[in-house]
Amino acid sequence: LEGALPQRNAEQIVPLFCSAPGYVAGPVEFRGYGISSSAHGWDDWDAESRAGEVEPREGFIAWIVSGAPKARSEDQDFEAGSGLYQKVMTAKHSGAIAVVIAEHPDSAHGGLQPFANGHRAEAGIPALLLRRELAVQLWPMYPQAVRAMDAAWDQNGRACEYSRSGAPNLELQSDVEREMGVGTNVLGILRGQGGGPTTIVGAHYDHLGHGDIGSRSAQHRGQIHNGADDNASGTAVLLEMARLLSDSNPLGGDVLIAFWSGEEMGLLGSEYWANHPSVSLSLLNACLNLDMVGRAGDGSLQVMGAGSAREFERWMEPAGAFAGLDLSVQLSGSGIGGSDHMSFLRREIPALHLFSGLHSDYHAPSDDSDGFEPLGAARVTEFALDLLQRMQRAGDLAFVEPPAGAERRAGMEDISVSFGSVPNYAFGGPGLLLDGTRPDGPARKAGLLRGDVLLEFGGIAIGDIHDFVYALSLHHPGQLVEVLLQRSDERLSLWVTLEARSAN
Repeated sequence: LEGALPQRNAEQIVPLFCSAPGYVAGPVEFRGYGISSSAHGWDDWDAESRAGEVEPREGFIAWIVSGAPKARSEDQDFEAGSGLYQKVMTAKHSGAIAVVIAEHPDSAHGGLQPFANGHRAEAGIPALLLRRELAVQLWPMYPQAVRAMDAAWDQNGRACEYSRSGAPNLELQSDVEREMGVGTNVLGILRGQGGGPTTIVGAHYDHLGHGDIGSRSAQHRGQIHNGADDNASGTAVLLEMARLLSDSNPLGGDVLIAFWSGEEMGLLGSEYWANHPSVSLSLLNACLNLDMVGRAGDGSLQVMGAGSAREFERWMEPAGAFAGLDLSVQLSGSGIGGSDHMSFLRREIPALHLFSGLHSDYHAPSDDSDGFEPLGAARVTEFALDLLQRMQRAGDLAFVEPPAGAERRAGMEDISVSFGSVPNYAFGGPGLLLDGTRPDGPARKAGLLRGDVLLEFGGIAIGDIHDFVYALSLHHPGQLVEVLLQRSDERLSLWVTLEARSAN
């Protein structure tokens, strides 16, 4: 922030995880908590402008208070709109060119969230976090404005008509630099006797490094996260499978052994390979994915995606009994955070995900070798080899769309509606490229196709996946929404009826 102020350090002001770089200057508009919730009688924005019904203002910097109004009853929950990213995206789609989010003047100091910790979303505009001391120096009336707003809510249950002026003009510079890195998949192929299908067996070998992104809590960041279960365990089982297969007679078809990179940052390695395959996807009959299989010492194992081929479900009981495992079978392919099998389900290739369960060491430095259960991993190896042999004997496996919830990635866990699309997360925009649509889903019913580029959703411009997630969050099941899309060299407008997202 420019002005006649002493130089600030990282304890006073930091760029938000989703901030874009750039210089911005303009008038400030105070927008309370930056929340719009008609159900609770609180609206810091003009909802009509976000829905495209009136022209939004442009060129202002939004000043927002962190947190949310105090709940007045047990069923009153502002949590869905109080997240930092949601505040910034709401401001952006209400015409703001930048956002500053200041600590509540009466809140306890919790420390500003370091840049990028645990988050990968991008807003496309500069966004800064301010400590309250700096906020008061920039705008001396800031505490009074917030306290008047809170007092009106406490007294009569509605937001007061607080002043949207009085805040200073600001110049701000966000020096955010997002660097590109190189990840490497490691693949090998075990040749079959010929005439059989190609089956891919994979595990991701990346983890969190020092936990700057992805660690479960701030106190763990900066410590080495070894990831013994997530996913050295899957890597170890895959290596053992490859060793045993190499020492035995070849199967009928080829087996592609794949160690994926970039899974923790969004299935980057498996998605890249699926878009640039070294073996034609048409030759693959199935994918077997091993992610977090190191805690099966009690004989329990979860299998996800068992509905993606008709044969899978009936294999579970005999294969589980052979390996001495008690299976929990999920027909859907969704799981904790998703995993690399999703890259294949999106392309209508049957896939199974083996998973020994979540635990308190997940994404923490305590996920170390002392928690690895080798006898359980040996059982998983037997089970995985049995499944692989069954996949090979079955030959061609027809894909069946398994029961599934709506889109699972890019921060969509709190979305209540399903659009039924399969986004391409690697597409650079503008717009959102669809890799497909789900059978019987809203998008398929409305006529959207693989290869369509979504440009607008309910009047909101879609620059990338983050805009799409935000647009979905503003709608409810049963709502009729107009979408604008690009199909080859033609622009089309279609109407889609949104459906409730499945809990699975």
